[in-house]
Amino acid sequence: MIYDTIYAHQDKKFDIKAGIKSTALAWGDKTKPILYGLGTAQVAAFTTAGFMSGFGPFFYLGAAWGFSRLFSQIRKGDRSFQFYGECLKILKS
Repeated sequence: MIYDTIYAHQDKKFDIKAGIKSTALAWGDKTKPILYGLGTAQVAAFTTAGFMSGFGPFFYLGAAWGFSRLFSQIRKGDRSFQFYGECLKILKS
């Protein structure tokens, strides 16, 4: 959902013309806080699953690395992910 929403922000002008109801349009300026909330829920679910499965420290190190990348991508976006080039850079990183 996070990746898809950042991607959808590139096509907002097209979505408006085509009448498509995307998360980028629905969330607008609230996108960044919503993405942080979704990311936090994802971290909680992932680490809980790892704990319940008895995974060791390497699981948590890998999860910490992956989620730090996820949150840095969200942080890099401006307030509403309004610039096409910026979204593209985030998705390619």
